[in-house]
Amino acid sequence: MSKCPDALACEKALAPVFNQLHELVDIRTNYLASRNSAQPYACMHGSTECAGNRYQLCASHWVTSYASHAENYNLFYRFILCQNKDVSSIGEAEAANQCLLSSGFLPAAAQEIISCANGNLGQELMEKSMDYCRSQNVSVSCTVKIGSSECIIDGGKWNKECPGGGTTLGFWHLICDTFVAATGEPMPQICSDESFLNLGKGDNKKLSSRKIIN
Repeated sequence: MSKCPDALACEKALAPVFNQLHELVDIRTNYLASRNSAQPYACMHGSTECAGNRYQLCASHWVTSYASHAENYNLFYRFILCQNKDVSSIGEAEAANQCLLSSGFLPAAAQEIISCANGNLGQELMEKSMDYCRSQNVSVSCTVKIGSSECIIDGGKWNKECPGGGTTLGFWHLICDTFVAATGEPMPQICSDESFLNLGKGDNKKLSSRKIIN
């Protein structure tokens, strides 16, 4: 949910982890919405949030279709972080265009993403995203999926099954451990470098979101 305060906090807190480990992860976001008889779906924070969701989904779709794996973070996630700087403008075409360009998308790509968000493809991506959430029985803030692990925060408390308890350091280790388990490769060297987390502060940093990160 592109305008949800919990989502903004989650994305900001995950940013330093993704910044270091983006080669190991495939960052995907999905969005909660409800079916509505008067329109295909309704978003908790209104129609501008629905539009913001579509801009982010279309940006992800473009990167997945045309860019390298590394650009999944370098372009897509930086676009999200740029939008989060001014929540009131999320859902506006001009604001989305400015963030796309400042995040490294070329003008032609930015225009393609804007057209996607305001056309049939954007609607299709949004409906598929909310249907995916439903198929995974996701309905609360926040749900973070990494491999087979699922971390859910509800009312400010993480589920006890969440490895690392929802801390930044916990997600750091979860990503590294999941990468090794999924690939059978040795632990990457980058996973041994925790200095950037500023342990003691970062270790207690909790994440909140209404997004699915899978």
